[in-house]
Amino acid sequence: KTATGRLRIASQPERWEATLNAANFTVAPMERVELSGTLLIPSDAKEQDGWAVITADCGEAGRPALAFRVLLTR
Repeated sequence: KTATGRLRIASQPERWEATLNAANFTVAPMERVELSGTLLIPSDAKEQDGWAVITADCGEAGRPALAFRVLLTR
């Protein structure tokens, strides 16, 4: 069954700015799609590494989540 949903940034470290270029999506079974976004981490942010979580609301198809860690090396 095709899943249609909307992405949102569920959590990110303080002062990090994450945006999604397209929040709405449709994915057929076994299909892969590319969804892009931007993550800005100010150089003076307290946390220079941390976790970001993106969730999707797909109605009856579920509520998947993606968590990823970002480590900055300067």
